[in-house]
Amino acid sequence: MKLKKVAALGLATAMAFSVTACSSKPAETTAAAEETTAAADAAETVKEAIEGKDPAEVKVGISIYQFADNFMTLYRNELQKYLVDELGLKAENISIMDGKNDQSEQMNQIRNFVTQGFDVMIINLVQASSEPDVTNICNEAGLPVVYINREPDAEREQAWVDDGIKATYVGATYQGEEIAELENKGDADGDGVVRYIMVQGDPENVDAQYRTEKSVEALKAAGVEVEELTKQRGDWDQTKGQEITANALSQY
Repeated sequence: MKLKKVAALGLATAMAFSVTACSSKPAETTAAAEETTAAADAAETVKEAIEGKDPAEVKVGISIYQFADNFMTLYRNELQKYLVDELGLKAENISIMDGKNDQSEQMNQIRNFVTQGFDVMIINLVQASSEPDVTNICNEAGLPVVYINREPDAEREQAWVDDGIKATYVGATYQGEEIAELENKGDADGDGVVRYIMVQGDPENVDAQYRTEKSVEALKAAGVEVEELTKQRGDWDQTKGQEITANALSQY
């Protein structure tokens, strides 16, 4: 399998980004497109992992860090749809488990997938630091593993290549790149500055910190001048994110 793939997962960490870009593309449309693209890329990676096998006979074990995460709920629904409709897997051969934000729970699920004879795993890690243990379990069982939405250390990803391990990561581009591709690059009033509100997930979560920073860096790299109007914590909660965004739009 390829070492790393890239998918559009910007809304996983920053639920709203640019005030000036709001009129260009509805948030609901953007979110749906990103979830669909991310799920499609993950499914294509699975396709590579099971090459040569009859899709109708392939069993896929999926562990999502937490079903309560709205984004990951949409992601896993789209993922299952792609595995069935596009790859030809049987729905009954796809097992999707809730990690319940508990690494021990997730490790038990992964061991059960091995015991039950699954052919490939898709893992949204509860803790990125648990990747070596998960990879070792899968590698010893001869199972390919696809990590999604929570990236392991770069050194570990290189180790997969060096050691010939069947592991890959389907990662994220950022909302900044999506905005930079717009005709006006998000500068709706044409004054040369993209002013934005940032609704972050959990600011103490390393992935949320990283993606929030990179979304802005992507815009700057495209030559866009930016100005942050406010940054507030949304905890990946849709209702909270909508309230913060509505108040910020009214204020600014």
